[in-house]
Amino acid sequence: MIIGLTGGVGCGKSTASNIFKSLGWNVFDADWFCLELYRSRDAKLVDAIRTRWGDKVVTTDGDVNRKMVAEIVFKDELELKWLNSVFHPLVAEALHRFATDGENVMCDVPLLYEVGWERDFDAIICVWSDLETQFSRLRLRGWTDTHIQERINCQISTDEKLERADLGIINKYSEKILYKQCLETDRKLRT
Repeated sequence: MIIGLTGGVGCGKSTASNIFKSLGWNVFDADWFCLELYRSRDAKLVDAIRTRWGDKVVTTDGDVNRKMVAEIVFKDELELKWLNSVFHPLVAEALHRFATDGENVMCDVPLLYEVGWERDFDAIICVWSDLETQFSRLRLRGWTDTHIQERINCQISTDEKLERADLGIINKYSEKILYKQCLETDRKLRT
């Protein structure tokens, strides 16, 4: 069984993903994979980014300045599309390898609907939070309201994601309530 896990930024996908992992699911985290791509200093990736945006986005150590890339892409839809066109094929390939190598696979993919991958899963779970909760959580990460709104604007609304999903988890309460919902969702998936 291959399950997609999605939701908006700051909705608690990572927390839910960790709970599902503790319940025995093999979890692929698309955001973590992208972070690892950045950290790998892959020459093709770094060269593509440098060619697109210049030396200003690559440090003297060869690291991509992710904060500067975010400043560019979350203010310009065409630049975000370009970056996604670089990353999404790599993520899709890794996700496919991961999914074919295990059982009870859950793929944490924030942009699952945005990239049109919904048909690749046996079921999709959406972790939903209201906007106020999203903003509150993301402010705790040190994000400004402007940065939060820019990222939210680049995704399908959490309401639409919840509507399109097979199962929903409402995450605006305590972690204990989130755990209970994940436990119940796990039970439904395994029956």
